Amino acid sequence: MSEQKRPSADELLEALNVKAIRALRRAGFGLPRLREMARGKDGDDRVHAIVSEFTTDDAERMVETTWPPDRVPRRADRTPLTRRVVRRWSLVLLFDIAAAALCWLLTLAGSRQSTLAALVALLMLHGVWVMRAMPDSPGRKVAGFLAWIGLPVLLLGVVHGSPRAYLDIWGREGTASAYSLTWTRSNGVASPTCYVRLPDGQVKELRTDSRTCKSLDTAAAEPIQVVYDPSEGVLPVSGTKANLGIGQDVGFAMGGLLLVVLAAGTAVLRTALAARG
Repeated sequence: MSEQKRPSADELLEALNVKAIRALRRAGFGLPRLREMARGKDGDDRVHAIVSEFTTDDAERMVETTWPPDRVPRRADRTPLTRRVVRRWSLVLLFDIAAAALCWLLTLAGSRQSTLAALVALLMLHGVWVMRAMPDSPGRKVAGFLAWIGLPVLLLGVVHGSPRAYLDIWGREGTASAYSLTWTRSNGVASPTCYVRLPDGQVKELRTDSRTCKSLDTAAAEPIQVVYDPSEGVLPVSGTKANLGIGQDVGFAMGGLLLVVLAAGTAVLRTALAARG
């Protein structure tokens, strides 16, 4: 079996992780100096010897990506650190966007149990699988903290605002008449649930506040303005599209997504700056 080819000095320097870079810098060998040495006579041998002396007994081990550090040995990845960070954070962004899309669909389907189960599963998957294999890079802890906050904010904003956002885009405005009202008691507190007959003849539960709902509990109750879904997928909401109030929900969700983007940008920028020495 042929021996594995040793990486060149430039390849080794590109693949060093942040711990190795810091160790070399403390010893007086920053990346610019090492790159200059690599261009000299016997540069590859000298650079490999310095990296081996001031980092570990085996220079190639310094490019391994493990999490938690030094607990899960993996095959060395000689891909430049900046590229590995970009690749991993791109995966995080794609995962978070896909998670938001899934929560949107489950919320519109009307299954609260499925939505809650998916929300918990996605948050666990994000923490255990997506964030676990992050390369050891500058700013990793700060970026990870921002991402941990950003995803729950994004998903909660999507779950809370999906029905109203859907109605704002695809819903119709109309006038509904009172149909019936029921009361449910929880922890000694009674709350009303009202049903209305929509312009197309459907009878649906109305999403509204308790005061509006109570006002429909009379035979002489006046018709109420609603925004409804002709395809019967989303429950109607009292009022008009102008007062659906989706701006707050959209802003909440976009704030969560912005935190994740900020986390990715922080990690990539700090890694790129460290790689320049």
